[in-house]
Amino acid sequence: MIGYVMIGTNDLDQSARFYDVLLAPLGLVQVARVETYAAYAPKAAKLQLNFTSQRPLIKVLQRPGTERWLRWPLQQCKLLNSFIGWVYKTAAAMRAPLVRAKRAAPSAMPIFAMLTGIRFVPSMMGRKGRLLMNEHPALDPGHIFPTYVGSNELSPFHHCYANDLTVLRLAAGRFFAHHNGDPPELGYWALRKQAALFDVPERPIEISGPDAVAFLERIVTRRVGDMKIDRGRYALLCTHQGGIFMDGILFRLAENRFWFVHPDGDLEPWLLAHNQGFDVKLRDPKSRVLQLQGPNSFSIMHEASAGALTESLKYFHSGFFDFAGQQIYVSRTGWTGELGYELYTLGGQTDCPRLWEHLMQIGASHGLVFSSMQAMNTRRIEAGILDSGSDFDISMTPYEAGLERFVDLSKKAFIGSDALRAASSGVRLLGLRCVAATPCAGDLIFSGRAPVGMVTTGALSPYLECGIGYARFDHPADWSGKTLTLKSRQSGEVTCKIVDLPFHDSEKRLPRGLPFRGEGQI
Repeated sequence: MIGYVMIGTNDLDQSARFYDVLLAPLGLVQVARVETYAAYAPKAAKLQLNFTSQRPLIKVLQRPGTERWLRWPLQQCKLLNSFIGWVYKTAAAMRAPLVRAKRAAPSAMPIFAMLTGIRFVPSMMGRKGRLLMNEHPALDPGHIFPTYVGSNELSPFHHCYANDLTVLRLAAGRFFAHHNGDPPELGYWALRKQAALFDVPERPIEISGPDAVAFLERIVTRRVGDMKIDRGRYALLCTHQGGIFMDGILFRLAENRFWFVHPDGDLEPWLLAHNQGFDVKLRDPKSRVLQLQGPNSFSIMHEASAGALTESLKYFHSGFFDFAGQQIYVSRTGWTGELGYELYTLGGQTDCPRLWEHLMQIGASHGLVFSSMQAMNTRRIEAGILDSGSDFDISMTPYEAGLERFVDLSKKAFIGSDALRAASSGVRLLGLRCVAATPCAGDLIFSGRAPVGMVTTGALSPYLECGIGYARFDHPADWSGKTLTLKSRQSGEVTCKIVDLPFHDSEKRLPRGLPFRGEGQI
């Protein structure tokens, strides 16, 4: 079993005293202590570093709860349970109160809580990706506030692909395969040249009722009333201050029935907080989402639907289709920048293993493979597709994120419209190209000796044959085209070039099924 612990503290002395006591029963002792971290390792193998409590790595994260991933060898359920119990006892003895975590880590299973100034979030995976979410001791509500405990969903497709190397991540309260033991580059090239199937955590929420259109006009940044049935539209939800709360795709299934499909975050509480005075009903349709992407995806979908799905289903079009006797909602969308489709199950009405088997059987002759999120992530960076919560958040306006085309200030007032009318139009999020290193999230960007921004995400692009990523600057300026310094935690100081997004297929010809013109080699 593999797990992780995320630790960050602004009081390293307090943290070290806490973990000196906490880790002793597990055979871990403090083997190093410097200004920035305290390191722990087994008594019998002090060179085998297992655990670190450290100060924040970058200025923007210098607050309680700053964290860094570290490998943690929790080998047995019993050991895990003993450790969690010991956390409680140690916290009580040292009067370190447990407080509620405001946001769960996207890469972890957030089981318990944040300690004061210290975030403890184990991610637990067992054989074939089996999650140990129900194997923890009972919680005492008087001492701890659980986050997502017992509410996270294991995918109904999980057992169709899980193996001993499967590593799961969490988004929108759903687990998905971040890595499945396959080399990410194989999945990447299958996606680029043939087809790949992804089990993704996106979650649709249904908004219906007589006031559905009026309500959504108030909520999202784009027009809703002119949407046709069986059409989708990328949309943003903003705060009253103009920051991006969430993005997603809005589908119109009927005159007064919509699905808003979001990747992560607390959409339902947001909708409930703003639906006063509107005659609308909010419902979770319990739909799980597959993405079938790649140049061969149409051939697979056409055959799998017995010819019902044709080329008339254009980009951002949608509808219900029969797949081997099962009704599935399908949209021609995706998170890859390739031609592709998303398949939405209908809760308990869908036999998910049978749907999976049908797609894989049809797709075998077309080169279809299952792939994990790592391959998809590389391709979405190339395509300039942003990730809510990591590439942008409520501190950025749509203009700063380069998403101004998805804001319609000519329509009736929506949440954040007044602030956006007064906001600057400068862009803070751009692309970063680096030949000598692969950018990583958190790497700092310097202009001369002055820090000017940081990397939000990065990857090695097999197609572009260089490291690419997103550069999030502290303030808008004429950054595009500049050569700056990247302080890489992996490679040290290297030069990087700031470029406009996307890196590849700026006209989005590939997802539209149009001949590619060969541009994109920046």
